Amino acid sequence: MLFDLIFIIILILANGFFAAAEIAVVSARQARLQALAEGGNQKAERTLRLQENPAEFLTTVQIGITLVATLASAVGGIEAARWLSPQLKQIPLIAPYADQLALGLVVLTITYASLLFGELAPKRLAIRNPEQFAISVTPFFEILARIIRTPIQLLSTSTDWVLRIFGPLPTEKKTISADEIEILVRQGATEGVLLPIQKQMIARIFDYADRFTREEMTPRTEIIALEANTTAKEALKVAKKNGFSRYPVMRNNLDHIIGYVHVKDLIWADPDDILAQMLRKVVFIPKSTTLPEAFTTLTESGHQLGIVMDEYGGTDGIITLENLLEVIVGEIEDEHSPVATVPEHNKHGEWHIAGSESIKDVADLLGNIFAPNPAYQTLAGFIMSELAAIPTAGDSISHSGYAFTVEKMERLRIARIKITKEKEKVRRHHDTR
Repeated sequence: MLFDLIFIIILILANGFFAAAEIAVVSARQARLQALAEGGNQKAERTLRLQENPAEFLTTVQIGITLVATLASAVGGIEAARWLSPQLKQIPLIAPYADQLALGLVVLTITYASLLFGELAPKRLAIRNPEQFAISVTPFFEILARIIRTPIQLLSTSTDWVLRIFGPLPTEKKTISADEIEILVRQGATEGVLLPIQKQMIARIFDYADRFTREEMTPRTEIIALEANTTAKEALKVAKKNGFSRYPVMRNNLDHIIGYVHVKDLIWADPDDILAQMLRKVVFIPKSTTLPEAFTTLTESGHQLGIVMDEYGGTDGIITLENLLEVIVGEIEDEHSPVATVPEHNKHGEWHIAGSESIKDVADLLGNIFAPNPAYQTLAGFIMSELAAIPTAGDSISHSGYAFTVEKMERLRIARIKITKEKEKVRRHHDTR
């Protein structure tokens, strides 16, 4: 009986080995294995090949698990029941049912031991470091797969035939999706693998591809352009007053921009030189162009500034490489940059936000309270769309439990907005003076 008991224990542990190997290879991260393989770890490279052919590996594992379970039940279980039955017959009360009880007890005991030591515990141990465990068992399964090659091919072919009943077999490898990458990034940040700034930048990169130049450009109403016949001396005065590095140069109006000048050009130029003599080229970009496309256009052309065109060929705004990079890395300040306006939140729960703030960024602060609308991309655009009029300071609207009040106007442009959480439903209103 001792031999049978040892035989059963060995089979259960063997089952645990197969179960642990299965979960380790399946859950091992390909990126981690790839990094180890590129670092010279040949076993990691072999494990990657094992993952690339999961049907063969899983069939090998299943053959091992099934064989071990069958032996444990058919051989060890029966012998254990034969040994236990005479012991139970010595108890008069259960003697008539000794054979059945012996078999039932043996089955329950082997099932419990198999689940604990042959499935659950080994899998939980393997999942702690799946890459390392998968690498360590790869040589064994490569050898085993060669030994039982014929049964593997037979079962794999049979499985394919069964699966065809439910539809054609997939021909392409499954690729990782953007959502899965974002989940990994969040996990990495939670576990401390990624710094908060890294998580934020990666999130911005994913958002980057879905945004358009019209969302990040300096709008036409805020462009400070210079006439082509302006002298360098006069242009420097404008530059000192406004604090920007680059200025578009136009002939007569903003729809005829012919280039741009940099502050450095003005400093080194003769004070009486006109801007038409020192122009840098600009590129023209449709406002429907995505940010990645605009970035490619500017970098490939070697220019720093692009003119965003509307559907009629007029100037809708301007965009620079700096604008495009700031979407990912945040605000870039240089010695010529004006002070940035950032959302302010006070102890009364009020937000004070610039009208030019992206509606997506405002949604990040308040929650997803804005329905997608191509008619506007900024908070000011949202307010004007709701009012259907040019507002004045003090005008207010109510939306999704928040009151939006125009705090400051600059000519026809909404410069600043106050947002407060409403305690009770307030009717939308605005001053019609």
